[in-house]
Amino acid sequence: MDAEKLSRRWLLAAVAYFLVSVGLGTYMGASGRHELFSVHSHAALLGWASMGLTALLYRSFPDAARSRLAPWHFYLYQLAVPAMLVAVAALVTGRKEAEPVAGLASAVLLVSVLLFCWIVLTTRKGA
Repeated sequence: MDAEKLSRRWLLAAVAYFLVSVGLGTYMGASGRHELFSVHSHAALLGWASMGLTALLYRSFPDAARSRLAPWHFYLYQLAVPAMLVAVAALVTGRKEAEPVAGLASAVLLVSVLLFCWIVLTTRKGA
């Protein structure tokens, strides 16, 4: 995949999570209900921050973006993060049955991150 196209996808996803995390933070502050703090922080760090930095890294390493594994990294990550956020929200509101979903989402996220590390570390050419 083209580095600019892949980077743009990551940036657009990051912006969406920025909106989610700021919106959730605003809700918690206005309502005085802070039990979803962990969801807010996961959205901010796994969404906004990590996805934004990933976009910059793919732009800096265009050969990495052309890897056949790069789309797998993107789609696995985009599948895992929302599932994790929903599961964590369920857990902090007392729904213990969400534990397997949170565990599976975490495992998928780890696989995605390992793919990303492999892609970047095995790509030698930068921008």
